[in-house]
Amino acid sequence: MSEEIGDCGAASALLGLANVLDIAKAGDRILLASYGFGAGSDAISLEVMPGIQDKRGRAPQVKALLGRKEMVDYATAMKYEHKYLRSIYPLGPMT
Repeated sequence: MSEEIGDCGAASALLGLANVLDIAKAGDRILLASYGFGAGSDAISLEVMPGIQDKRGRAPQVKALLGRKEMVDYATAMKYEHKYLRSIYPLGPMT
């Protein structure tokens, strides 16, 4: 999945888990392991329960959501992330 959307940081493990749960069957075991960039890491072992079949179809699958992605250029991404906003009130005479 990372080849499609890149490094999502802390969300990577949860995106991977959602993708695995889209195809998991009751009784499957899942090892969820995050990674840390100097901040540590966690690992959790999960077992898929029989009720998973009842939950499917309530939301789009991860692959379907990735198929709807829209690529934007760098300037647009910065605009959406509010990287270049300036205060309308200067902090002092030199700003």
